[in-house]
Amino acid sequence: TGCPQLEWSRRVTPGGRAYFDHVAIAVEQWSDGYPVFVTTLGGRWIGGGSAGEFAPAQIGFSDGVKVELLQPGTVADGFVARFLKRCGPGPHHLTFMVPNLDNFVAATTRYGLPLLGAFLDVPERPETFVHPKGSGFGTLLQAIQFSDLGPDPSPPQDFPKSGTRSHHLSWVAVRVAHLKHAADFLVEATDASVNPAETGARSALLEWEGDRRLLLLDGSGGGIGVDHIAFHAQGAEPPSPRSALTEAHDMGIVDSTGVRIIVCR
Repeated sequence: TGCPQLEWSRRVTPGGRAYFDHVAIAVEQWSDGYPVFVTTLGGRWIGGGSAGEFAPAQIGFSDGVKVELLQPGTVADGFVARFLKRCGPGPHHLTFMVPNLDNFVAATTRYGLPLLGAFLDVPERPETFVHPKGSGFGTLLQAIQFSDLGPDPSPPQDFPKSGTRSHHLSWVAVRVAHLKHAADFLVEATDASVNPAETGARSALLEWEGDRRLLLLDGSGGGIGVDHIAFHAQGAEPPSPRSALTEAHDMGIVDSTGVRIIVCR
């Protein structure tokens, strides 16, 4: 699928506390994610375009959390193309918006998490990345300092009509090597709060304002990284992971995205 050169436009961003912004999924083309995230789950176009090594397209849901579809950009051997060749479609990174990038970097140092160089140098938008395996998260972490820059909001011609029933993104579940260490880091670095009623020896539910949630799962037995993305219908109360997972409709891994999708009833 072709896409325009990515143009950055001005947007209003919340100030104050850090928050979880989106999960990014590498796909061969944006349209691979449309059937599940737009047609079935009612996501809407936020913005996107080509930025050289990659071409991001952001799909928004009722609670403000986004899914970002990453297809290869105009560079023949960019990092998305290399990722797809090595791993196939699947979760690529988690993004947090932070008021002060230096504070985030200082927290990574205190918790012994290794940083990577930025993939994209956008003026007026400082960012950094945390190594996926060295951090114990199994997926890349991105932190972007608050700015008023955003992707151009013009949808592509093949973007479908959103489904008639909109959904909230309930949580993104991530298996981590060291559960308490990961939770403590995100509390300090991204202003997350731990929900005590949904936290135990094998899992921890982290929350931010606006019903933004990450469910950390104990992956010490092997296999770390994004486990699934859960959704629930607009108008319904945010589900409890402990009860919802036993009653949810598990769509399994959607082949074109490489992501396991769960819809909570």
